[in-house]
Amino acid sequence: MRHGLWYYCAVVEVVPTKRCSKCILTEQAVPIGSDGVCLLCRSDDGVIHQPGEKPLIEILERHRRRARDRGAEYDCMVPVSGGKDSMYALYALVTRYKMKPLAFNYSQGFVEPQAAENLEAGVRMLGVDLIRNTDNKNQHRYLRHNLKALLKARHRQGRLADLLCTGCAAGYVEAADKAAKEHKISLIVQGGSPVEPFLNAYMTSDVRSIANSCTLSLVGQDMREFFGNLGLFVDPRYPMNLKHMGNIRNFVRRILPRTQRSSELERIHYFSYMPWDDRANTAELERMLSWRRPPGRSTTMRFDCRLHVLVDRFRILYQGFSEKEAIFSCMVRKKMLTREEALARARRETAEDEQLVDRVIEEVVQVVGLEQRLPEIRRFWHAADVPGC
Repeated sequence: MRHGLWYYCAVVEVVPTKRCSKCILTEQAVPIGSDGVCLLCRSDDGVIHQPGEKPLIEILERHRRRARDRGAEYDCMVPVSGGKDSMYALYALVTRYKMKPLAFNYSQGFVEPQAAENLEAGVRMLGVDLIRNTDNKNQHRYLRHNLKALLKARHRQGRLADLLCTGCAAGYVEAADKAAKEHKISLIVQGGSPVEPFLNAYMTSDVRSIANSCTLSLVGQDMREFFGNLGLFVDPRYPMNLKHMGNIRNFVRRILPRTQRSSELERIHYFSYMPWDDRANTAELERMLSWRRPPGRSTTMRFDCRLHVLVDRFRILYQGFSEKEAIFSCMVRKKMLTREEALARARRETAEDEQLVDRVIEEVVQVVGLEQRLPEIRRFWHAADVPGC
């Protein structure tokens, strides 16, 4: 799907946004029929399909026995950011299933301070050992190259916002796998949630399950976006580092989940098995681990990395909808929110995030050494450099 930048500016700034009458997704996110109902609402049965707790317990017990046989100190590893879902997965494994996990954190240089505080308080109260990967040089180099590429891109697809996150593939996924093997750990348990549209495509390879549990991560869409963006890796106009081919590896991992792990290392998501309840989980973490939201913000999700403020702003400007709109729309279909609650929450959290855009831009350009291009980058994220926007 390749549209000119003028198209996106016209859609976002001029043409009134048409939203699904059942959820809050816009017509830029998903086709909406003549009856006002979007494709996803029409096909969604309102149920998150999960195998349940029994298979989860079997997996945990199997790896607990394997750790004991190997003489490993830890039963599993939990990558944690200080956000709600990863912290809840760590909390549940310790308190409910009596596992001994090793917590792993990737410090990529753009961590929300409140997330860091949540992490420190949580591991201390749970008595869990924590290791960090602070090697973020590649992350910053990739980000520098990708910012330059985005400024040169002519079509500026919303999916290109993900280029800001390329470095985490090495700093987070690969480093976590390496650390797990060094500690003789055979199981990595992640947080996430069944309503995050771009996360759960690699939880399962079953297309029906993907369509029912996610918002937008259908295999067909991933393939169109993948091949549509492939030109950025070979077009000489976009000076991107060849190591950005990590994006291709991530695409393969999403549609072929077993390619991301060997038989010696299994990766699962806690909320692929157990119910996910935003309000209840947040309340329990606040009560038991002193978990807190960032000051001045009402969000409970997607705040751990400050780059996400720019990612969602980019999608709104050049794609016509935000990731949080996709998340809240899925929560409407799963009967976790009413449509009115979802729309109010999306507008409130978007407004809160937009207050941070300029501050985050300044942080990023200082870290990656692009201070001289600060005015250009700021105009880009406000679409002020494009006539008619």
